Amino acid sequence: MDDGAITIPNFIKHYNPSATGGSRGSNIFPEICFGLICLPGSLGWNSAVDQLNAAQTGALASNLPHEVDDYLIPQVKKRKLPTNKFKYINLQIGSNDLCWLCGQAALEIGPGSADDFERNIRYTLEALRKAIPNSVVNLLAVFKVSDIFELTLNEPYCSKLLPAVPHKNLECACSLLGGDIGEATRNLMDELTNQYNERLVKIATEYQKKKYPDFAVLWQPEIVHLGSYPIQ
Repeated sequence: MDDGAITIPNFIKHYNPSATGGSRGSNIFPEICFGLICLPGSLGWNSAVDQLNAAQTGALASNLPHEVDDYLIPQVKKRKLPTNKFKYINLQIGSNDLCWLCGQAALEIGPGSADDFERNIRYTLEALRKAIPNSVVNLLAVFKVSDIFELTLNEPYCSKLLPAVPHKNLECACSLLGGDIGEATRNLMDELTNQYNERLVKIATEYQKKKYPDFAVLWQPEIVHLGSYPIQ
């Protein structure tokens, strides 16, 4: 909720000045949580900055229960928000799974698979429904992350770290490898993207049919096409 920042919390605050929860400022160090590499409990967050933003750098879908159970829900309860107050929750996850677990598009079992992704989304939504009433959860589509290969290929900002690789490919190995291997992993990423989004649509549709009086789930299709995103 930094002044002048173009964020959803600030849009809401424009119409409802009493709105709270948006993160403020920035953290000196990244709050990393990647699979099993996470600090225990709430140690991985700086609540003074994060406020009710539970997102962590590197998080996979399998880290959603940790983010919700160990930080978001306790922080909401700590604020003692009235039950009848409206809560809006954005949920976007899956990009890091695509970058590191793209092979699950073919294996279809274990961490990063569509079944595992769906299981973690469902757990998270039920945890939110039971602990934070009168909420609307906006499920954002998983982006086509593979597009960053062409987008960044000739950008100095994304220059090589190692002579044998075409990019700084340490942050998204499945997308930024070169040659036939890279082409194959990007195809797997796209296949897994479709699998994830199919599961998100299915889950949102099911929740809409349940018609809970104090909980709703929305589906937000992809509105950002990374292939045409400006790099500055």
